[in-house]
Amino acid sequence: MKLFLIFIFIYINLNAFEMKEVLNLSLEIMEKYNEKDSITKDKTIIKEENDYQQIKSNSFVDKFINNKQCSQILNKFYYLNCYDYNLKSSKFVYYKIEKDKLKTNIEEKLQFYPDIDLTKKQSSEVSDYVKNQYHMNQINIVPHEFFSHNIKALKSTYVNSNSISLFDMLKNDKNSWLGLINYEKKLVNYLGEINVLVGIEYSKNPRVIGKNKISVPDGFWKIIFNDENNFKHCFYIENKEQENQKIDKYEIDCKKIILR
Repeated sequence: MKLFLIFIFIYINLNAFEMKEVLNLSLEIMEKYNEKDSITKDKTIIKEENDYQQIKSNSFVDKFINNKQCSQILNKFYYLNCYDYNLKSSKFVYYKIEKDKLKTNIEEKLQFYPDIDLTKKQSSEVSDYVKNQYHMNQINIVPHEFFSHNIKALKSTYVNSNSISLFDMLKNDKNSWLGLINYEKKLVNYLGEINVLVGIEYSKNPRVIGKNKISVPDGFWKIIFNDENNFKHCFYIENKEQENQKIDKYEIDCKKIILR
């Protein structure tokens, strides 16, 4: 802005020919200045995106997230999603939480939005979850709290494919869904990083909601592990109206999950 005002000052003190020359020069310099500023902004955005490393599967996760189990494996860079076209919902999701990514949080309210990696027939809409007959809420499978270090990561957790319908009581209960999120936060602060594999279970003829007939899960489990520290804990929560319980009441033997 200051640079532009200087050129204006010079401009009004010159003759017609000189004015034209100075104006052309000023526009050329301003264009280069804006180009440089744009490049600087682009580098900042790239650096922000690279704060996270792309999620990689492993032999254990491959047992669950594979082409046999999934209609499509959605690689969202920050997490892997095993999606089922018939259920119009996810079966398994795998993500990693790192301690240093919890330090900075973007406080921004976002809305769920369609997944461009799925066709309209394969996916759900936000309207499917609103005022459904079971009074359930749409929740993020991969919690947004763990990916709010930059805006792109945060937005990735609000894609419709990263959501399931959960009873309101479970969503808001500090000892169930929120309880597990808080437990994961404590663990990552202690261990430095943790891996989380989420399994969503459905009956053979699941309940459905919305005009797109989105399958309602019977329950979900989480395997929280860190191989370097030989740590593995597993939890199962049934998707139903139930009395508040402490987190340890939901803990189960991990072998029961693997053998399911």
